[in-house]
Amino acid sequence: MADKKNQNSLLCPIKQRTVPNNSEFVLESLSGEQTLNLLRECRVHQAELETQNEELRRTQHELQISKLRYFDLYDRAPVGYLTLNEQKIILEANLTAASMLGTGLGGLLNKKISVFINPDDQDIFCFNCKRLMKTDEPQSFEIRMLGDNGDPFWVKIDAIAAQGNGAASYRVVISDISELKRVEDDLQKSRDELEERVEERTADLALANMEMRKVSFELVWAEEKERERIATELHDRVGQSLLLAKLKLDGLAEMTEADSLRKIAEEASVLVQTSISDIRSLTFKMRPPILDTSGIETALEWLCSSINSDYGVRVDFSGDRQPVPLCAEIKYTLYQAVRELLLNVVKHAGTDSALLSANSGEGVFTVVVADHGKGFEDPAVIKKHIFNGGYGLYNVQQRIEKSGGSFEIKSVVGKGTTSRLTVPLELASNQEVA
Repeated sequence: MADKKNQNSLLCPIKQRTVPNNSEFVLESLSGEQTLNLLRECRVHQAELETQNEELRRTQHELQISKLRYFDLYDRAPVGYLTLNEQKIILEANLTAASMLGTGLGGLLNKKISVFINPDDQDIFCFNCKRLMKTDEPQSFEIRMLGDNGDPFWVKIDAIAAQGNGAASYRVVISDISELKRVEDDLQKSRDELEERVEERTADLALANMEMRKVSFELVWAEEKERERIATELHDRVGQSLLLAKLKLDGLAEMTEADSLRKIAEEASVLVQTSISDIRSLTFKMRPPILDTSGIETALEWLCSSINSDYGVRVDFSGDRQPVPLCAEIKYTLYQAVRELLLNVVKHAGTDSALLSANSGEGVFTVVVADHGKGFEDPAVIKKHIFNGGYGLYNVQQRIEKSGGSFEIKSVVGKGTTSRLTVPLELASNQEVA
């Protein structure tokens, strides 16, 4: 510490010395020891200056590296960066933004950003900038900007508010999403084409369904007409022939005197009468006239009585007994389906009673056939028994479902089976009240 004070004292005469007119320092004569101390002090200062110079060179090098790194991160970023003032004038930009917009940095700086925005999307940009300044919350939105030759391309804008020199400004990140938009457009185009094809296929299926329904109706109608024809033939020709044969047998029995011949004639007359009764019953069952004259519920109620008288199975009927609007196709199909279900009860249920209910409501007519017989474990077994019926309930099911109806079967072993037929009440062109 003392040496430091001595050194400073030695330098004082020099520092305080006035500079003569020839700008040269005139040093007073120093002793040898003072001169050595002065030289030593100068070397220390020289070393310190060299150290400081080295620090400055190293700092300058680090700044240069940092500047290059900043250049890579900012100018060569995969997204565009812009700094805008409150008037939306571009103050700063990176090379990526210039490349996106088809110009150099000189073509961006001090230009309004609206110059580079598609006219149709400028309102979107202004709206989001106002909301940014009002809420101070980052905004993200999509617009079209103008690139090379003024061609629009889609970008995503992420903007935040900033303060620079006390003035409001915007930091804007521009991401090119034109490829993503192209993929989205292609996807939408494919979706539209698919929907168009689905609509065309749906229309084709609807048309085919209408054609199938028409064919189904024609088949049912043809079948009913054939039933009617056969019933008429049996009644008018075979029935009348049998009736005539019976009358002749009765006359023969009255005319003959031999007891043996009279007995044979009477027995033959009884057999012919039985055949006449069977034919009448068969023709009535094939196509009961009551189905056309009194409606579906009355026909079903008669069917319950017929099952009871023919097979000894009591079928209790319950219904609204109100006119039911059904087209002929559904009416005939429904009647035959219920008949098959009741015959299935007779053949497979192992019971002497059943229930049949018919009700209309909510645009549908529903018929339920239920029994408390032995039931089945597998519904497939039920359908196997039912579909083996004479009329073929599988075809009935198909026709009912194609007409917008449904057919359900539920069964529990030891508790019985419940079948439900539902058909729509929508009026058809060939509608009639059943």
